Amino acid sequence: MKNCVFAGSFDPFTCGHKAIAEKCLKLFDRLFLVVGENPEKTPLFSLKTRLSAILAEFEDNERVKVIAYRDTENYAEFLKKNEVCAYVRGIRDEKDFAYEQRAEIINRDKYPGVVTVYISAERGCNISSTEVRRLIREGGNYSGYLPAGTAKVIAAALENKDK
Repeated sequence: MKNCVFAGSFDPFTCGHKAIAEKCLKLFDRLFLVVGENPEKTPLFSLKTRLSAILAEFEDNERVKVIAYRDTENYAEFLKKNEVCAYVRGIRDEKDFAYEQRAEIINRDKYPGVVTVYISAERGCNISSTEVRRLIREGGNYSGYLPAGTAKVIAAALENKDK
């Protein structure tokens, strides 16, 4: 069985993220969507909201497992235990590729046997979560950049002020 990990803060989970996840499902038997906390970012939405948004997209797909990074305990052990062979990274442009290439060098040492796979964003799906958060903060129309299930969860979180 070929399993992959697509990890990110997914704050929020965008149409681009979903397109990459769907490509993963064409290439791999199982997809682990790992939602993490990035210490360099201040999330707009809680981890609970981000997990709920992604679950809303894949709730009927038994090949997708959505988990919080903290639930993976030791990441290397998580990868080994779940027979993960690929670490998937989404690429929008040259800047993303350069950043991910540097991270791949470190990951190669930390997680031998796990190959980094780069998947390009679909045309029109390359808006970043950062840009979507900006639209949300400014009261702009962000719904076109989020998959339907995610948009519903995000709208409810904003309405309830339970980000």
